[in-house]
Amino acid sequence: MTDRFCRKSRLHFSDRLDGLKVPFWRGLVVRLHLAVCPQCIRYNRSLAATRDALRSLRDSDPDPDPR
Repeated sequence: MTDRFCRKSRLHFSDRLDGLKVPFWRGLVVRLHLAVCPQCIRYNRSLAATRDALRSLRDSDPDPDPR
């Protein structure tokens, strides 16, 4: 079960992965939390994998003849 540090940190995972600005202290807390929390490490990796899969779909060429 996640605690309040997990919940607060997870609010900023997507922003960090997307390269958005996160306040310095909040970013530091998130990085430190990711260094010690196995559940959040897995959650963050899952978000990164989803982001990468969506980017690869966006970058792929659609089939011009779907028959």
